[in-house]
Amino acid sequence: SKLTGKPEGREVLKWEKQHEKNQIVNMVQTGEGETIINEASARGIDILPLKGSVLKNIYPNPEFRQMGDLDYLVLSDESTMKEMGKLLHELGYEDGEGVGLEASHDVENHWHTDDIWDRLVKDEDNPHLMHMTPEDFYLFHLLHFEKHYSMGGSGIRSIIDQYYLMKNYGATMDFDYINKLLVKMNYVEFEAMCKNLAKAWFEDGLLNDELEQSAEYIINSGAFGTFEQYQKWRFEQYRKQGI
Repeated sequence: SKLTGKPEGREVLKWEKQHEKNQIVNMVQTGEGETIINEASARGIDILPLKGSVLKNIYPNPEFRQMGDLDYLVLSDESTMKEMGKLLHELGYEDGEGVGLEASHDVENHWHTDDIWDRLVKDEDNPHLMHMTPEDFYLFHLLHFEKHYSMGGSGIRSIIDQYYLMKNYGATMDFDYINKLLVKMNYVEFEAMCKNLAKAWFEDGLLNDELEQSAEYIINSGAFGTFEQYQKWRFEQYRKQGI
C-alpha cells in the first residue's frame, strides 16, 4: 500500500462513520436503480445505465465508488421521453432530482459516432437492459472526464475510475479500435495523461513535471470542479469566439 501516515484516533472514527453512510447510500441507490430499470423494462423501454452505477461494479467494493445520482440513456423519440418522465414522476422523482436522464441526441452530440445504439449489448436476462462494450464505456468515461476537466475541473475520483477500468479491462480491450477513435475524438494526449497519472498514483509509474501539474489541478478541483475554474473556462470560450 502507498498510504503512509495512516489515520488514527478520531480520524479513524470519522472514516468509519463516513463508510457507514456510504453503505446506506449505496443500498438505497442500488435499490432505486433496480426499480427504475425494472419499471422501464416492463413498459418496453430500452435503457442504458451510465457512469457511476456501472463503474461501481468494477471496484473491489461498490460502496467505495460514490455517485451523486443515477444516470441513464434512452432513445430520444417523444413517446419514450414522455413515458420515462411519467415513470420517474410516479416513482417520486421531481424535476430530475436524483436521476440523470439523457436522450440519445444528448450523448451523441458529443459522442464519437452516431450509432451507439447499434453497438449496445442486450443483457442476458433482460432484453430491455442495455450495456456498452468495455471499449465504448472506456471512451465514454474519457469523454465525460474531459468535459468536467476542461470546464471546471474534476477530482481524483475520475483517475481512480481510470485505474479500475485499466485493471479490469486493460488486458482484453480492443485498443486498435480505441486508439483509432481517440485520434478522431482528439483525445490521444488526454487519455495518455489519465493512464500515466493512474499508474503514477496507484502502480509504479513515474510522476514527471507535466503530470504533477495535472495532478495538482485535479486535486484542487474537489469532486466536481470549482466555480473559479469554470469561470476561466467560460472566459476562454468567449475569447475564442471573439466576444
